[in-house]
Amino acid sequence: MTAARVRVGVVGCGDIAFRRYLPGFAEIPDQAEVVALHDPDGARMAAAAAQYGGRSYGSLEELLSAPDVDAVLNLTPPRLHGPVTLSALRAGKHVMVEKPIAGTVAEADVVITEAAARNLVLVCAPAIAINAFMVDVRRLVHQGAIGEITHSRAQLATFGPAAWLEYTSDPTWFYQRGAGPLVDLGVYMLHALTEVLGPVRRLSAFGAISIPTRTVLAGPAQGKEISVEIEDNIQALLEFEVPGKHGPRPAFAHLDASYCSWATPGPMIEIYGSEGVLVVDNIYDERGAIRLWRGGKGGPRAWEMVPPLSPISIPNRGKHIFAGASHLVACLRTGRAPLLSAEHARHVLEVMLLATEAAHSRTTLDTKTTFAYPKQWGAWED
Repeated sequence: MTAARVRVGVVGCGDIAFRRYLPGFAEIPDQAEVVALHDPDGARMAAAAAQYGGRSYGSLEELLSAPDVDAVLNLTPPRLHGPVTLSALRAGKHVMVEKPIAGTVAEADVVITEAAARNLVLVCAPAIAINAFMVDVRRLVHQGAIGEITHSRAQLATFGPAAWLEYTSDPTWFYQRGAGPLVDLGVYMLHALTEVLGPVRRLSAFGAISIPTRTVLAGPAQGKEISVEIEDNIQALLEFEVPGKHGPRPAFAHLDASYCSWATPGPMIEIYGSEGVLVVDNIYDERGAIRLWRGGKGGPRAWEMVPPLSPISIPNRGKHIFAGASHLVACLRTGRAPLLSAEHARHVLEVMLLATEAAHSRTTLDTKTTFAYPKQWGAWED
């Protein structure tokens, strides 16, 4: 445990680095500083160094050899997450890796084993599980606010990065193998659902390339035509095992992850139980508003807003993306084990891979991985 500032090396200086992570570190200079940067695009790397500081390195190996780098922030494209994280761990660096943890479950296994063998902290995005509203959702459900869970609906569907006016890089890679709406968007909902309902036991899915070409609407690649190579429309049905009055029993969830929705008025998360319904309209709302409808046991049978519950002592709780990086910093400064576990990220990775496989094979598939809720939750509670 140390109160010293954590010295961070950022690998990948693309859109998410400029819009979320680098500004986030600039807000906590007493806790962490960016001391090193690497990106194959020299112009982007130079721009990051000029605006946020840190030395530029021409290769990953040079950055990982720097003795003043305590931790690495892996913001590379998904296909590089496993190899870059493994290299960083082997260089003795703590790591926070953007989602997904790796490209395959086997690759994730190697990364997890390496981190454990070297006693290094490995934090895995997304950080949705430690955002204030999800902490409260989990508590409400586990305390029985809506009775025994029956099913859930979760959707995070947009028209894709090619249509995002705020996107500042070339979004082509989002539509190529190894990416797509499951990896980009569905991953948030899968972490949310499994955080509350536990591991997925089995699943089926439908998937298709519904809109085969896209035109980039903003940014440096504006006007570029993209050929879609991966399913841009995934609909999955998930089965969980949840506790019940008469023992464990199944519960279900429908997941909508697509690049085919310009807009929707529907809530992002709905959880249904024997005594009521719990809803989160927008996970990007920093207030994380939760609505509750209670119909059993004399409930008011009307929607009511849930005030924030007891806080969890996690820095920057409202910052949906940067929370993972600040959590890594907090772990290193306090000696607490991370709540964003690699085992959880591996399970979600397997679910995403199986959903694509199930869509292709038109079958129902069982999962093989699992995870446990971190025992260290209590250490973070005020």
